[in-house]
Amino acid sequence: MKNYVLAHGFGFTDNYWQHLVPLLDGNIYYLGDETIDPSRKYIAIGHSLGFLKLNYSTLQFSHLIGLQGFLNFCGHCDALRKIIEPNLDSMIQDVETDTPKALEKFYRSCGYLTRIPESLSKKILLSELKMMKKNYSHCGVPTMIIGTYEDKIVPKIIIDDNFSAMANVTVKILNLNINHTLGFHSPKIVAHEIESFIK
Repeated sequence: MKNYVLAHGFGFTDNYWQHLVPLLDGNIYYLGDETIDPSRKYIAIGHSLGFLKLNYSTLQFSHLIGLQGFLNFCGHCDALRKIIEPNLDSMIQDVETDTPKALEKFYRSCGYLTRIPESLSKKILLSELKMMKKNYSHCGVPTMIIGTYEDKIVPKIIIDDNFSAMANVTVKILNLNINHTLGFHSPKIVAHEIESFIK
């Protein structure tokens, strides 16, 4: 029996996984669950910032999958950082000023047209945004990154910047009319890609 651990991205909740979970053939855990056994190896699936959190966690993985994931959101090259970092700073300011309004704007930009969860903590959201200004090293396990050409939050240029030089990372950019909600809106395609990768 396979064991999966899932981690959603910034501003989302575990509700993000509701359509994908029924298609995964194994036990499902969410990052932070008390029932996770640290001595066991998991197939890890992270959406966006969730990929970074899994990569940087102390858990053991046989495979790591990033749905529109990244290790260095602002990019390695100065030209990319000059574009992305001011936008990230603006998002931090928006969350500090009016969190629900900032999340509503973020959801719209992701193509995630659902209600803003009341459970999200402003303190945690700000901490997560500040994480996205730092550089992180890859944990080294076999990894697949899946993106879309239509993603406005983690576009192909960021994925290429982060992963193109890594030999143990497979990158797949799908030609789908999906913004930053690949696992939510195209679960069958994602499940197929995951199953093909872990074989």
